[in-house]
Amino acid sequence: MSGGEVERLMSEFTGISISEARVESKLAGSVTLTFCLFPTPIPVQWKSMFMHISGDKHGSVISTTNPVLHGNDVVWAVVEGDIPNAKHFVEERVGQANALFGQMLVDVARQDSQKTAATLPSEIARLQRLLDEA
Repeated sequence: MSGGEVERLMSEFTGISISEARVESKLAGSVTLTFCLFPTPIPVQWKSMFMHISGDKHGSVISTTNPVLHGNDVVWAVVEGDIPNAKHFVEERVGQANALFGQMLVDVARQDSQKTAATLPSEIARLQRLLDEA
């Protein structure tokens, strides 16, 4: 991630949220839920963080299955009784991914700033020599 991209993301990133939750289908005791995420496009790094978060899942099927990130949607097959727990889990996971992504942006910006500060004196000296030789 380049410095310019980090600065752009830091200024634009307000966090991902669930804009809509839908029941897509029901098949043999399993219900497919879709949670639409907003705003789009969602940064690839955020998606990666979301998928690697493990959380406290409660319920019969929730403890053995995981949500799948498909484009900008989270899709998850659960049993009907687990619908409230599934929604709560996805909301928590989105919040955790937002916090991790925000911290990553701060860390990358700090590293870029430190790198710039470390190279600045030698760059100024080089430019001064150029001016002196002119």
